[in-house]
Amino acid sequence: MPKFIHTADLHVGKSRTLPDYLERQEKMLDGIYKIAEEREIKTVLMAGDIFESKNIRWNEQRAFIERLLTYDSKGFTTVICNGNHDELAAGATHMWLPSLIADFGGLKNTIVIDGESKTVDLPEMVIGVIPVASSNMTTQELAAAVAELYEKADDSKPFVVMLHATIRGCNTDTGWSPGSGPRIPGDCSFVDYWALGDIHKSQQLADKAWYSGSPIQHDFGDVQPKGVLVVEAAQKVDPIVELVELEGIKPLVTLTELPDQWPTDCHIRYLGPLESLMELPENVVKTSGVFPGSEDEEEEQPVEVEFSDSLTEGLPEFLHAKGMPPELQEEAVRWVQERYAK
Repeated sequence: MPKFIHTADLHVGKSRTLPDYLERQEKMLDGIYKIAEEREIKTVLMAGDIFESKNIRWNEQRAFIERLLTYDSKGFTTVICNGNHDELAAGATHMWLPSLIADFGGLKNTIVIDGESKTVDLPEMVIGVIPVASSNMTTQELAAAVAELYEKADDSKPFVVMLHATIRGCNTDTGWSPGSGPRIPGDCSFVDYWALGDIHKSQQLADKAWYSGSPIQHDFGDVQPKGVLVVEAAQKVDPIVELVELEGIKPLVTLTELPDQWPTDCHIRYLGPLESLMELPENVVKTSGVFPGSEDEEEEQPVEVEFSDSLTEGLPEFLHAKGMPPELQEEAVRWVQERYAK
């Protein structure tokens, strides 16, 4: 049975209010491939929302691309599609840079699906990829889109659908269940596994349909457990799915009462009463409580940056250091400037 890692909703660039936010995300990226290596798995599926928002800084983009290049060179096959958070502007997403590097031969084993649905034929399985399905899509429309991808597939191999969408019947970490979106079609029995992205809570939606959830907690609304799914899929049988947690990443803990002893090795959101002259530990990074006589403080907001600054600063030097040809360096900067220069 083919084995692969199913993950999604990495949201690189999120949680900037955490003092070690980028280190956490670098550990997250390395941790995904560490699990793959330990399980002797060579295929990783990333079902969208790789980045958090339009306003991604270069060091955040670089953290992802560096690891993509590293693990590509080690022979891992990574299949990536964009999600709704990856959108830069109409018709353009954060997948522009990995796509460009792949087109110029810098990524040998990485397949980037940017915007358009596509069938990907791998040695052990076929993947039908649908990035960012609309919440207005009906179940019948989803079934038709999947059937169209399956028509292009080698029917002697397991068929996996990688889909970034809100599927009706799912539940978020906060207990909310969306009332819109398609359901998993019952007439797509030819699908051997649905690799879903968009919802941060890992969950099974149907016999062969799973949300991987986000690999780590991105904010205090995300609850444990988090991790990636290790999947074994074969034709005509239910897949074997295991949630495997990543190691070495500090959890995000919410406390509503003053503890006798503050927990360590975690980030804390404290929602309990505060006393005057009370000192909070350094790992309390967020609180809604106030000292007597003080005013509520607004939560720190992410710094807004321009596309042109955030996506090209340091890019030529980075590509040069990775051995990319000069024409790739020039094309990368020109591509961004033409579309996003302010």
